[in-house]
Amino acid sequence: MPFDAARAVEVIFRPTERGGTRSYGSGCGIGAGLFLTCAHILPPTPDSGRLFVRDIHGRETDASVVWCNREDDVALIQAPVPEGPALTPASIAVLPTDSTSERRLPFVMFGWPRAGDTRESGRLIRNPVQVDGEIKLSEYAAAKDGKVRLRPDRERFPPTRDTSYWTGMSGAAAWCQGSIVALQVEQSNANLPDYLAAAPLTAKVLGHVDANGVTGAETVAAARIPVRPLTLTESIPPTLSPGSETAHREEPPRSPPKTPFSFLLSRMTGRARASLPTDGPSGRTPPLSPRYQLREQDMRSLSDKLDRTRRVGIVGPGGVGKTQLAAAYIERNHPSHTFVWWIRSGRPEVLAADYDAMSVALGLGSDPVHARVRVSAWLTHNDGWLLVFDDVNEASRLPDFLPATTSRGHVIMTSRDALRSPAEVLELTDWNVLDSVSFLGNQSQGSPQVLHEIAERLHNVPLAIDQAASYMRETRIGAETYLGMLRKSTPDMLEAGRAFNRDESVTATYSLAVESAERTCKGARDLLRLCSLYSGSAIPRQLPRLLDNPRSKDRDIGSRAPRRFRTKVRHDLSYNALIAALIQQSLISADDSHLYVHGLVQQTVRSQLSTRQLQQWTYWAVSSLWMEISENSHKDPEDFRRTAKLLLPHIMAGADQAKENLPKNWPINFN
Repeated sequence: MPFDAARAVEVIFRPTERGGTRSYGSGCGIGAGLFLTCAHILPPTPDSGRLFVRDIHGRETDASVVWCNREDDVALIQAPVPEGPALTPASIAVLPTDSTSERRLPFVMFGWPRAGDTRESGRLIRNPVQVDGEIKLSEYAAAKDGKVRLRPDRERFPPTRDTSYWTGMSGAAAWCQGSIVALQVEQSNANLPDYLAAAPLTAKVLGHVDANGVTGAETVAAARIPVRPLTLTESIPPTLSPGSETAHREEPPRSPPKTPFSFLLSRMTGRARASLPTDGPSGRTPPLSPRYQLREQDMRSLSDKLDRTRRVGIVGPGGVGKTQLAAAYIERNHPSHTFVWWIRSGRPEVLAADYDAMSVALGLGSDPVHARVRVSAWLTHNDGWLLVFDDVNEASRLPDFLPATTSRGHVIMTSRDALRSPAEVLELTDWNVLDSVSFLGNQSQGSPQVLHEIAERLHNVPLAIDQAASYMRETRIGAETYLGMLRKSTPDMLEAGRAFNRDESVTATYSLAVESAERTCKGARDLLRLCSLYSGSAIPRQLPRLLDNPRSKDRDIGSRAPRRFRTKVRHDLSYNALIAALIQQSLISADDSHLYVHGLVQQTVRSQLSTRQLQQWTYWAVSSLWMEISENSHKDPEDFRRTAKLLLPHIMAGADQAKENLPKNWPINFN
């Protein structure tokens, strides 16, 4: 469940008796009308005053205490809110307490500290503030008081010894990786001006029995709110500069969103890590290719899914036409939407800038501190709008920007990744050969037989077909000449020409996907290299694992594959993680028994190997086939025939690769 600012509320207590102490702070809706907040905000007795919550729209609702842990300063209150994200169950994650890792987890929280106060006509206005920062795991593990140290982003919130600066933030929930991990309970002090202290939501904290015999764990369980350990797969290892206390991470920090002007200003002062792209203004739908060949079935499916669920993810390999389908949908349906906004989501800082620019477009102001909140509120209370998040990936942190599921507009997401956000999925595939031939015939001169062979050699990938048509048009050559060049060197032709409105070639598009998979799970690139030497269809899942078969040590198969890779494929969990990373980038598909690799992906991967690497991986692929054949040769003849039939395409592919790449004096060859 992603972080949603609309879950945040002010928690206020007003005493009945004159002279009583008024208290206020922040809170966060976690589902079923329950709100996490600090115990010190609550009244000493239920009848001593009015306890109520106020949401980001200023609506007030009376609240009652459900569970109170004054020892750890954590409490649950309930308010009968009629609608909104607060009714949707969030998830609670438990931070590891035994970590010595220097990893820093990005967090985000939302509340009403004094830092957001403004005055209008002499009147104090309390404004909500989103706070981004990081949690250092080793600091939490070493903390004697058991508290989590929250480090707010220094650029927006410089260290201060003014302890009242954060007054009102107590009770704000700190979100990491889509789950609540802690509750901010203490302000910074003069000794630790860089930090805010938060209570971790551990089993001990939630297991506290209050005066009414109730535990927090029972309360959240009854509301079906999941509590789970936090996985560290998405954490970011820092690299510290000598003498610096600030982490410089390889990925852009989870910093507050910036408008283009403030981002330019930060570039001038040397604080930004990347510049905004110059490929068009924020929110603009990219142009539709004049050569775009629409598949009506995909358009109908997209329209039907949007009508049914309001949120659709268009997924598929790079170059299959996801962005163009979304642009074509907007061109056809723009009049039926009151507001359309295109958000470039490939890089976190660009996504944030495009999203925040919506605030200006909607007339909600340009203040970067409050832009996201105002946009979220506008989307919640208006209908007929359409947002497109284009080129979503793991680094995009999309959940922080998605509108509430109860909102009444539409959302389209395009991604190579298997989207984890709640959405219907429309999976795009390559063209069929008739589509490819039709497209090429409209763009170039050539016989049907020539166009058919070009389409087959490019495996009917829309990006590759469009790139080929572009190259033929720009160089004024015919289809037959292009086919001759393609036969001579397919890798070179996959780099030649550019499809409409794209800077990357087919090769570059797949290479980016491979790099992303490798970042997700080390060794994914090697698995794809190995699979690129088999036939692309129905690769037995166990075949790559035979590289580490102990029996192979006694056989004359030459040098062995890299140790780290062999270790990965040996164990079920790590092997499945490699497969999942490649599936996530749409580089392969899989079922319980087989892996499937696209032919053009195989060609691209092989073309990027050096001569030595190609020899090695060919050798290891042939070796795994040899081991599979050897192990099955002693089985029942009928079983062996079935296995041989299944392996035949891979044996043929291996033989072709061995003849082309392996010297004749290597121990195994098919010459």
